[in-house]
Amino acid sequence: MPAVGHMFDLKRNANGAKYMEVFLQGIAVLRMPLTNKELAFTEEERSLLRLEGLLPSAMLTIAEQAEREYQGYRRQMSDLAKYKYLRRLQQRNEVLFHFLVAGHLQEMLPVIYVPTVIDDVAPQYSGLYSELSARGIVFSSANIHRARDIVHSFPLTDVRLVVATDCSAVLWAADCGIGAIGVTIGKSAVYSAGGISPFYCCPMAIDFGTDREELRNNPGYIGMAHPRLRGEAYHQAMDRVADAIQYHWPRAVVQWEGIS
Repeated sequence: MPAVGHMFDLKRNANGAKYMEVFLQGIAVLRMPLTNKELAFTEEERSLLRLEGLLPSAMLTIAEQAEREYQGYRRQMSDLAKYKYLRRLQQRNEVLFHFLVAGHLQEMLPVIYVPTVIDDVAPQYSGLYSELSARGIVFSSANIHRARDIVHSFPLTDVRLVVATDCSAVLWAADCGIGAIGVTIGKSAVYSAGGISPFYCCPMAIDFGTDREELRNNPGYIGMAHPRLRGEAYHQAMDRVADAIQYHWPRAVVQWEGIS
């Protein structure tokens, strides 16, 4: 059985209880969203992982942390502000993010997925990027020849679900360029709310250009600013995507979220 990730693994003790074995120490543990428990680290964990002095002394349960985050969420004044609040949490402490969303799913589902990601996030993604940070995998026409290396660099090594888009036809937004990755990030979170562990999910955008001139001519656009690949060039590039996924994650299911 392969390890779950390059930096940690999930195991069971003699009693069958699950635990995480972390291959990091110190500040690196706190910078990895899937290993960071923030104030939920016990005194023993803080000592073993060399976190003493890197956190406030308080120790909170995940439920207590979730209640604090929920109060912060409720103070946000718009759906976009709520989305950014939750994404910052996801980038900081992913387990807490999913715990919080699972406890308020009906309220938060329209924020982490549609309509917010289509109406507010995808169209403004380039401008929002500095607030949202990188997530998932982005293949492009510039890096597709290194597809296997790119998948190997992803921190999770036993991915079972890939939510992917070629950015060309995402729901009612159609071609929204690199902003389409916001949809796959949201859909991955929906799957995790439904029971698929985030330790086994990867959102993916395949950026082979855009046919929208207003995106290509925008100096702030962070995607590939050329017309979309078509025909044989497109099919060969997509074959490289499929090959890389099959090579590294042979048990993965790929759900195409908007592809023309």
